Amino acid sequence: NMNDLYNDRTLFVTGASGFLGKVMIEKMLHSLPGIKRIYILIRPSRGKSGAERWMELEKLELFNRIRRDCPERLSKVVAVEGDISLPDLGISSDDLKSVLEETSMVFHCAATVRFNEPLKTAVELNMRGVTRVISLCHRMPKLECMLHCSTCYVNADKQGIKVEEKLYPAPCDPHKLIEAEDWMSESIFESIGKGAAKSYGNTYCFTKALSEHLVMEDTGSIPTIIFRPSIIGGIWKDGIPGWADTFQGISAMLTALGTGAITRIPVDMSAHLDAIPVDIVSSAMIVCAGYRLQMSGSSIPIVHCNSSSVNPMIFENLRPSVMECAFKYPYEKVMSTPVFSPLGSDTLERSMHQMREKYVGPALDKIGSLVGKKPFWSRTYARIGETYMALKKFMAAYTFETENLMLLLDMMTDEDRETFNFDVRMINWNDYVFDLQLGIKVFLMKDDIVDPNKVKQARQNLRLLQLKDFISTFLLCYVCSVLFTGTTTAWQFFLPLTLIMHCYCSVFTYKPCGVPSIHEYKKRIEDAMGEPLK
Repeated sequence: NMNDLYNDRTLFVTGASGFLGKVMIEKMLHSLPGIKRIYILIRPSRGKSGAERWMELEKLELFNRIRRDCPERLSKVVAVEGDISLPDLGISSDDLKSVLEETSMVFHCAATVRFNEPLKTAVELNMRGVTRVISLCHRMPKLECMLHCSTCYVNADKQGIKVEEKLYPAPCDPHKLIEAEDWMSESIFESIGKGAAKSYGNTYCFTKALSEHLVMEDTGSIPTIIFRPSIIGGIWKDGIPGWADTFQGISAMLTALGTGAITRIPVDMSAHLDAIPVDIVSSAMIVCAGYRLQMSGSSIPIVHCNSSSVNPMIFENLRPSVMECAFKYPYEKVMSTPVFSPLGSDTLERSMHQMREKYVGPALDKIGSLVGKKPFWSRTYARIGETYMALKKFMAAYTFETENLMLLLDMMTDEDRETFNFDVRMINWNDYVFDLQLGIKVFLMKDDIVDPNKVKQARQNLRLLQLKDFISTFLLCYVCSVLFTGTTTAWQFFLPLTLIMHCYCSVFTYKPCGVPSIHEYKKRIEDAMGEPLK
């Protein structure tokens, strides 16, 4: 029984202010009333102390059911100001004494999740940060479990095979890479990151892979478990459906496609995306740590939390409902017509993103500066290009083994299986992604779904945008035909070019499948929040 295992325990959590961290803290407070205390490492930011930041976070709608059902449990969370990039995590001597003496379980979730981080920064946070946490763990006399939150994509270099729940050979010695950061020139050191990105996609996956080897080598007698989630999305059903507070993972993908920031990602439609709801991840983490408490021996189990091998999210099954939702309930702010096209050439798409970043963005910013506007488009197109590169890597057909998670599910009591439901096989992906799309609209884009006129206006804006996109394509092709042929009447060249470009850039086809009502979604989130949506 999970509550018995966690009863009267003090936990130490890093990364508690992150998307997953907040959801896990809320789940612990709601479903584990026996917990004594939760120390959370939280760094000061923008002139606010760690404690002040936590006071702001606990006011989020995510914690509504805690404030409604058991508000006294919020006092169990103690904000410890610190930073994983500092010795002893930057914790004050008084706080450090309490953390070391009282903690019996550690959840290490802190990391930089920016995929394009310079290798130096990624090593500092994702690798040195792990060694600092492990160093503290060795000084905790009551410690009975350390859970290291990693990612399935530590094996991003193993596309095309079924990745097992085990540690594969390291691409290099992690300790030597950390040492090299101290003496190697920055340019040479960053060239290592660029080389690693060719196999791993980015410095995030590369350094997270090496951090697992640090855990295996340095934890020694510390009871440890490595937990690997795949791409994390918003809440499925344990909380507010579709809730997310950050443009990461599948939320970033749906936002980029739904706003038309990215219109095409050439991909095999029969392939799958390995995504997992955040509430499943948080429940599975809690249960995995509880399992490690009961486990004897010094081995370090590795547990995947993913969907590809038990309930894959197939692109061609999702596209009709995603498209229908995007046009029936569009975002209020869109850049171009949402197309969600799997067609085209990856090389061409990369070239188009580079062209927009290097030429179109600066030109638009130059025009904007003439009327007093701040630079916007250069940075925006650069971020869109980075998002495309990341999405293309993770939309490859990876398959991860999920045996240990299913074994844990079978070992749980009926009560715990209901309270901590992480059975991925129960997810209906069309219903879940619909909730994600509207969750993005409400909680991230801050669109108004209470006023029906706002929803109607968003649809009208989208139709006008479709017309604008066609006119822009028409004029661009006309100018190109004039420059190429030297005449203004080359219709035999101009019309086919316009048709081809319009079809490639803006034409979308899908078979309506009947998505749920936005009013039904509004009612469900209001029931979960316990208050009307503003």
